[in-house]
Amino acid sequence: MKAKVLLATVLSICTSSVFAYDIGFNEKGQFGAFDKNGNKMTWKETLIAQKNLMLQQMVPGRQSAASNQSSNSSIQLNSLNANELLPTLFGRIQLSGRYRSSELKNPFIAVQQKIDDQNEIRFLQQHPTLTYQNAQNQTRYFVFVESMPTFNGQDVNQGHGSYTKGYLLNFKKAANGKFELTNPQAQLIDIPSSYGSSHMQIEDIQKDFRRLGKNVMGAIFVSGFTSGGATESSFYMLSLQDHEVEIKRVGDAGMFGSRYIKAKNDEVEYGYAGKYKVVDTNKDLPLYPIEITYSTTNLNLKDKNDYIVEMYKQSLSNKGKSK
Repeated sequence: MKAKVLLATVLSICTSSVFAYDIGFNEKGQFGAFDKNGNKMTWKETLIAQKNLMLQQMVPGRQSAASNQSSNSSIQLNSLNANELLPTLFGRIQLSGRYRSSELKNPFIAVQQKIDDQNEIRFLQQHPTLTYQNAQNQTRYFVFVESMPTFNGQDVNQGHGSYTKGYLLNFKKAANGKFELTNPQAQLIDIPSSYGSSHMQIEDIQKDFRRLGKNVMGAIFVSGFTSGGATESSFYMLSLQDHEVEIKRVGDAGMFGSRYIKAKNDEVEYGYAGKYKVVDTNKDLPLYPIEITYSTTNLNLKDKNDYIVEMYKQSLSNKGKSK
């Protein structure tokens, strides 16, 4: 009877907090507690680990990347491999093998997060690491961890209005050779996305990577959404600094489609597109202005959609340099 009570107590403690080890069944069907390397732990080791973890300083209500770490020391990792980064920074709620996805190509873990006051099982997907030189020509490592909605942990929710969130993490090599997180207060933020997937992809960031300000590196990318027969899109900026990594909306990138007109051929399709230019003539500006110019299809089309035309005119009126 005492053994059953002890087991229930341990399970209750472990499932109520973020932890760096798993309790459940492994691939061989064995039940127990396992460390992040998959090694089985004794119940004594489990209780000691839980006690040490509970002593860490946690900030209620926050979902920062450092929430699984002590706030009194820097966050350092031996590697940026997903097998170490994800469970170390975010914990995991069960054996990773229990949760599978036919949609995700990158490593991920399942975690429980509070989204809009609702507890959800989310997949945290670690995208490929972007290695870059910062404005001071120092090597840095950007890691994008995407928080994806799921069908109760069964697979990614790719519904029409399903959006993602994420963490923008920046690392440097410390003197001891480990990877140190330069922005440990990084929070869970909204990511430009649709259909359950981020529109910010590392391969696109690499293609357009440049200096965007005196001390800012980054890239411009496009995010769009298709609804009602038309695709609307916007330019966004990923800006990278050691202690601050952000995504900012730059401006309208265009719109194309028939909207709610029943198009019989391409002639009733109407649209416009934006093209951006980073104006870096003044190298000392904290953030360089972005100039967007627009081009359009035939304004004299008889069946053009008035909504898209109006959006185009608004874009022209806002033409200039966006900060």
